[in-house]
Amino acid sequence: MDEVLRIEDLHVYYHERERTVRAVDGVTLSLARGRVLAIVGESGCGKTTLALSVLDLIPHPGRIESGKILYDGRDLRRVTPDELRAVRGRAISMIFQDPVSGLNPVMAIGAQVGEIVQTHLHVAKKEAQRITLDALRRQGLAEPERVARSFPFQLSGGMCQRVMIAIATVLRPEVIIADEPTSSLDVTMQAAVLHELGILRRDLGAAILLITHDLGVVAQVADDVAVMYAGRIVELGSAADVYAR
Repeated sequence: MDEVLRIEDLHVYYHERERTVRAVDGVTLSLARGRVLAIVGESGCGKTTLALSVLDLIPHPGRIESGKILYDGRDLRRVTPDELRAVRGRAISMIFQDPVSGLNPVMAIGAQVGEIVQTHLHVAKKEAQRITLDALRRQGLAEPERVARSFPFQLSGGMCQRVMIAIATVLRPEVIIADEPTSSLDVTMQAAVLHELGILRRDLGAAILLITHDLGVVAQVADDVAVMYAGRIVELGSAADVYAR
């Protein structure tokens, strides 16, 4: 398989005043192009911390202690801040767990998508607007022009999630990290988001790292499954093999 992302012996700890929480404690994983790897486990097992580690987005007081995060063979922990910013959004993007809080509440949707486009593609404002509307339209958002003028509080949770997917995919990244992308949605919207993830893999050839606790979601979209417990991977295999046990 064509490996695009590899995590090697990763340790991420949260240093609190009276104790140290080993949120990720020696995780090794690989993700191939065009495949979906689901990380499953109970709340608090370290799934989200693992996802945030890839793009060095660990909140204080967390810290990556050791390990490698290899994108196309290059260790992202050893690149410069500018090089890492160039990777974020362009090569590796993230769909955050809470779509509403993941968006800037005082910035119009079109401006938020367009900012990503202009930052990475260095195109004129008019071209960025065209790319933005195309991205919103691909997510099935009716009246993309109206959505672009709207603010997050004016949209439903499902619409905000589609906007987050538009932001994450507008630059056609090679790796998409989806952190509980269906957790705040009703059944109909869950199905729509999962359908979109399938299209991204098929049309973009994207590798998807899917963080979830929902085994029903895993059964629908995942090729491979890693079961996480107390910061460690306790089981790893193809989705078919894991479900057969």
